[in-house]
Amino acid sequence: MIPLLGILAIFTACRENLPFPEVIEHYAEKKADSLKLRAARYLLKNLPYHYGVANRLVDSAGRHVTHLDAWAYDSDVAFRKMLDSMKYKFVRGEPLPDVQALTADYLIENIDLAFKAWKKPWARHLSFDEFCEYILPYRSQNEPLTSWRKYFYDHYMPLLEDSVKNTSSTLEVTKYMVRLLQQKVTYSTMLSYEDYPDPFEVERMRFCHCNTIAHYGLLAMRAVGIPVGMITMNWRFGNNSHTTNILWPNDTAAWYKFAIYDEFQQMGMPKDSMASYKTWRYTFAPNPMIMDIRSHSQEELPSFLFGNVLREDFTAIHCVTRDLTLEVPPGWEACHSLYLCRFVDWDWKPVVWGSVKDGKVTFHDATIRQMYRLGRYDNGQTTTTGEIFVLRGDGQVDVKTDAGPVESVDVVYLCDPQERVLKRHFTTYYWTRRHTWEPMSAEGVLWGFNAKTSEYREFSSSLDSTFVPVFYKVSYAEMPRNTVFYDDLIQRPRGIRDRLVPNDNNFIVY
Repeated sequence: MIPLLGILAIFTACRENLPFPEVIEHYAEKKADSLKLRAARYLLKNLPYHYGVANRLVDSAGRHVTHLDAWAYDSDVAFRKMLDSMKYKFVRGEPLPDVQALTADYLIENIDLAFKAWKKPWARHLSFDEFCEYILPYRSQNEPLTSWRKYFYDHYMPLLEDSVKNTSSTLEVTKYMVRLLQQKVTYSTMLSYEDYPDPFEVERMRFCHCNTIAHYGLLAMRAVGIPVGMITMNWRFGNNSHTTNILWPNDTAAWYKFAIYDEFQQMGMPKDSMASYKTWRYTFAPNPMIMDIRSHSQEELPSFLFGNVLREDFTAIHCVTRDLTLEVPPGWEACHSLYLCRFVDWDWKPVVWGSVKDGKVTFHDATIRQMYRLGRYDNGQTTTTGEIFVLRGDGQVDVKTDAGPVESVDVVYLCDPQERVLKRHFTTYYWTRRHTWEPMSAEGVLWGFNAKTSEYREFSSSLDSTFVPVFYKVSYAEMPRNTVFYDDLIQRPRGIRDRLVPNDNNFIVY
């Protein structure tokens, strides 16, 4: 006989039109499975947001390459060279919605194994909601679905129970798992996927980019009950990003970030105070804030902030952030949303969303010591206004302008070790009170480095045997002291005093 709660669950599932009602029925039959019933509803409710994509490695004739041993190659360079010589390439398949790809049996096995892993000492600290977030999901990203959970559980759980049986520390268990997984994959920038491969494909290809390794590590860890997530950090020093794993341990009060190929680091430390202008954590359930803004916004929204609903803003945990309220500029009173924008590649990109109310716009969790400009977003374009300013650690802003004193500024541009041209012409641009970038040119002198003596010298042909060229040193005369400057060789707008301020609100600045 089905318990009353089970009958109500079946009725609710029918009313909500949840897929795979047989999964609900399976867990509704036993009162002891009430938590599994809730877990099933969590997966089924969010399942329609997910899909898988298969990327197949094919030869020049389009045939699927199945027999490939990446471990036969000493390096990623040699492996990449072989792939190119054989004209192998990845072909992207059609997206397959999970509603079509899944089966009830697959979901039931996933739920049962996830609950089995939750009972382990290193996972018992998790609440049910935390379990649903960091252990339960049957997929990581958009990888093809496989029986990954059973594979990792059967392979690694006996090793864990034998080798770390005397500890319940999540951190120690995770470190042990990392050592095991290091035998399966190797970090490389020589091979990347457009989408995410399944873990069996990852092990077969061995050499993987950061996002693929983080995805692989997430699946392996979750299968044995380790609460692991995945984040992407957008570096403030350019237009690049890095994806890694995060851990919520039971023996500390802080998050850790780590990778299979890298060290464990506690998040929120001073050196991370301004490392990333935006950090995203990937989620299985859609972000309710993004969903709400998307459904109610009367304006176009930038995809960087609102294009993916399966993530949450993790910047405040990773870096030091502050809230900021500004006056709405004249002529923009009708806007419902405004943005803090970041300058990169000669364009302003919206990176922090703000809601307009009563003539003011409020921004939450903006990274300190970033250079921002206020902007709006219309028809796929960003329009900015006003001065560039820096958000300080105390929540106040420093406006950057060319008004005031000038001074000579030395800028170093790295060069190729094969460089032999002793002098080159360089041009940088500084921000003016007219809200334009003004060019400033100067001659750069080549400098070399002696690795044996750790000495730098102005390079000349007589030093060719002992010194290696490393950079051009350029002295820009009469650079406005309180402005910022930027050019194609500088990864972000820089302030003259950027690296001379030793601390900001008790946070070390690098």
